[in-house]
Amino acid sequence: MDRILKINKLKELEGAIKEKQKQIRQDEIELEKLKKQYDIENVSQLPILLFMINTTLPMPDDEDDWKYKYIYYCPDLDNIKCIERNRKNDFLQNTVDLREQFEDFDVPKKCWIGNCYYENQDAIMQAVSILKSNIDEIFNSRNIDSWSDLGVILTNEFIKNGHSKVLKPNTTTKCI
Repeated sequence: MDRILKINKLKELEGAIKEKQKQIRQDEIELEKLKKQYDIENVSQLPILLFMINTTLPMPDDEDDWKYKYIYYCPDLDNIKCIERNRKNDFLQNTVDLREQFEDFDVPKKCWIGNCYYENQDAIMQAVSILKSNIDEIFNSRNIDSWSDLGVILTNEFIKNGHSKVLKPNTTTKCI
C-alpha cells in the first residue's frame, strides 16, 4: 500500500472520529435537556397516598436507618410511585392522604423481609383500580378545572360526616 494513501486514509478516519465525537457530545447535551424536562414533567400535582409501609429493620441505630415506603397513585401521570424515605409522614407536596380508606386491603403496615411493593402488588393494583374508577366517576359527574379541585373533592368524598369511607377490596380476587 502506498504510504500517502495510508496517511490520507488515517486523516479521513481521524476527521470522521472527531465529527462523530462532536455529534455524540451534542446528542448527550440534548439527552440531558430531555431528562431534565422529563423530571420536571414527571412531578405529580396530586399524589394520592394509598399505603405507607414501615420497612425499618429491628433495632435501628438512628433516624438514617429508618425506612418507610410510601406508595402513591398519581392520577395526573396515571402511574404508581413507590418512594422510600427516612422519616415518618414525609409526604410529597400536595399529597392527598387516603391511607385510612385502604386499610382493609392486605398490605402490611410493617415489612422487613423481601420487597414489600412487589409482594403486595396485587392488592396495590386492586386499590388503584378502585380509586381510578372513583376518580372517573367524579370526572364524569362534576365539572373539575384543576387537579387541586379533584384533591378537595376526593378528600370530601371519602371523609363524609366526620367518618371516613373505607374502600373494600374485591372479595372475589385474593390479595397477596
